[in-house]
Amino acid sequence: MIGKGMALDSVDLFLEVVRTGSFSGAARATGIPVSTISQRIAALEARLGSTLLKRTTRRLALTETGASYHEVASRALAELRGYEAELTDTAAGLSGKLRVASTIAMDDVLAPLLSGYLKAHPNMSLELNLSGRNADLFTDGIDVAIRVGALRDDSGLVARSLGSAALQLVASPGYLATNTLIGHPRDIDARQLMSFAGYGAAQLRHASGDVHELNISGRFTGNQLSSLRHQAVAGHGIALVPAAFLARELASGELVTVLPEWRGEAQPIHIVYLRQRIVSRRLRSFIDHLIAHFPRQLFAG
Repeated sequence: MIGKGMALDSVDLFLEVVRTGSFSGAARATGIPVSTISQRIAALEARLGSTLLKRTTRRLALTETGASYHEVASRALAELRGYEAELTDTAAGLSGKLRVASTIAMDDVLAPLLSGYLKAHPNMSLELNLSGRNADLFTDGIDVAIRVGALRDDSGLVARSLGSAALQLVASPGYLATNTLIGHPRDIDARQLMSFAGYGAAQLRHASGDVHELNISGRFTGNQLSSLRHQAVAGHGIALVPAAFLARELASGELVTVLPEWRGEAQPIHIVYLRQRIVSRRLRSFIDHLIAHFPRQLFAG
């Protein structure tokens, strides 16, 4: 329940300052002058009797109280937005905007799914934010995110499974043509292998259940699938990556699967959103659409 005298505009501005990392960033995002934002944040701090932001000449940082207030305010406003959206969504059709976030690797997979959703709901708008990091749904104002990999223990989020993507070996036909024939993982030299930064070894499992440990010490490692994909296409080694995200390169023949009956660990894929008492029809419709149409056959196994 919102208390008497609570200035929602000041709370919104506080969240925007945190999201953008500066008063000037919040000013650009909202069109409100920096001086006005500064005055409203100062008034909010005076009303609360606590400092929320530590200001220096170069950066802003949340105080301990500010971090707690930010979490509470984010949750409260998420609830309010959900309730308002529920009131404005009508049986005649959904309208409004959803902010969606995911990893860059999901771009090709998500594109047809988002197109199908927009076609089914012509009054809805989507804003897709792709990044190399997991977006913070509170701080970044994200309605829903699609994440690849193990989820952190976060009681503030609800997660729904979309499946998983297994790590597989891929390489360019040119690379394979100039190297020794590979019939078993033991035929692969550690120096041939490229994978994500931090992967010094990986366990491959055969469809029959046999297991083989691979060491990885190739000429290239990276923290983004796009960079590993580029080096594999360029013929600089064999990449151990989620091959399901490389459907375009595999279909075109730029890459081929090496030892397709051998697979590494599976990377879970989830759709996540803020835990809230009221989930708006528009958000519920988007979640249902992705769960119904996610290409699980591409990620099977």
